Amino acid sequence: MLVVGFLPTAVEDRSHFGAWAVLSSPLTLSFDLTDTATLDRVWPIISNVHLLRVNAAWAGSPGRLVRATAEHMLFAKPLGGGEHAVFVLATGSTSTSVEIRMPDVVGTTDDQTVLRVLDAYDDARDLGQTLVEGRAFATGPIEPRDSRFYLFVRRVTDS
Repeated sequence: MLVVGFLPTAVEDRSHFGAWAVLSSPLTLSFDLTDTATLDRVWPIISNVHLLRVNAAWAGSPGRLVRATAEHMLFAKPLGGGEHAVFVLATGSTSTSVEIRMPDVVGTTDDQTVLRVLDAYDDARDLGQTLVEGRAFATGPIEPRDSRFYLFVRRVTDS
């Protein structure tokens, strides 16, 4: 069951919501909306238009688990139009950094595919990085129970 506002930290609330969003699970609010302290805590999470759009998008897949290790879980979901969502959850007891490769996101591609990396948690801010075949994108450190939510957007290139 999706629960936000009752986990020990707002970071865990955000991670929980992100996991449900990338897997197209029903996003229902399970707290007292008149509890203004809880509402204020979770509002930036539940009102994130990028996560809501990812959750609602359908491009042939509800989202999938790409990889699970003792340190992290990586999920991906196609959004259509050359766009993909990737959610990374730190599951270990220490900080971890995760490498994301093109096959993790889109499967097979040609060598011309270039994806811009946007931070869905930060209003789809362009991180100024790209993902291309043969090179990995590194998340940087993720603390335990925290997560990252990225949008990978196809960049049109001149051939």
